[in-house]
Amino acid sequence: MLYWNPQQATEQENVRWAMLRALEWSRWPLFVFQPIIPIVLPFIKWQILIPSVILLNLIWGLFFRYSFVNFHLAELGVFFVRLKWLTCPAMAIYFYMNGEITNALIAFFWPLITIVLAFISLPANLELLQSKFLLKIGFLPEYDQED
Repeated sequence: MLYWNPQQATEQENVRWAMLRALEWSRWPLFVFQPIIPIVLPFIKWQILIPSVILLNLIWGLFFRYSFVNFHLAELGVFFVRLKWLTCPAMAIYFYMNGEITNALIAFFWPLITIVLAFISLPANLELLQSKFLLKIGFLPEYDQED
């Protein structure tokens, strides 16, 4: 199902939408794991979890970021990541109630931590990704769609 309808949006809205998806796609593992990491903290120590997410993000940036752009996955990701506003505080309360202050802080501040981690990720060509998303929604018909 398509949530974004480019025919019902202005040119500026389509360009903005594509840039937001490009930003998310450029660091997809870091983006999509936002609601998941606090839930996984009871099972995997943060000292292993955070470097693992950084490594996955690095692998994504080196090998997958530009090779394909999945419109539907990007759209679903936007809605899925909103769950962080439930999982992060809920897990922070759980950890705090169990005396795990470090995990409580990590869970609560995970959305902010991801912003910091994004700055140490590989830089991305956002214009290229934006163009790929615009092509996917049929907004740049003058270019050939190879993906």
